[in-house]
Amino acid sequence: VLIDKDFVAIEYSKKNAVLNRLDNVDIFLSNGFSHIDDHYFDVIASNLPAKTGKELYYLYFYDAFVRMRPGARFYVVTISGL
Repeated sequence: VLIDKDFVAIEYSKKNAVLNRLDNVDIFLSNGFSHIDDHYFDVIASNLPAKTGKELYYLYFYDAFVRMRPGARFYVVTISGL
């Protein structure tokens, strides 16, 4: 499952999936998990938006936590200044 809030990123992800002959990928346009129902994950990797405030991070972390299967891993990309 690939999720992004950017329409252009979604379009390129779809093209990449076709070019790489991936038929087992679902690609969603969504801000975080807001449009992702009933999906649970073994691995979540995220490039968090910079400088949005702690409250948004807490909400995102919670949303990720409740969608993680037992033993799942959560990775984030960070930059200095978050």
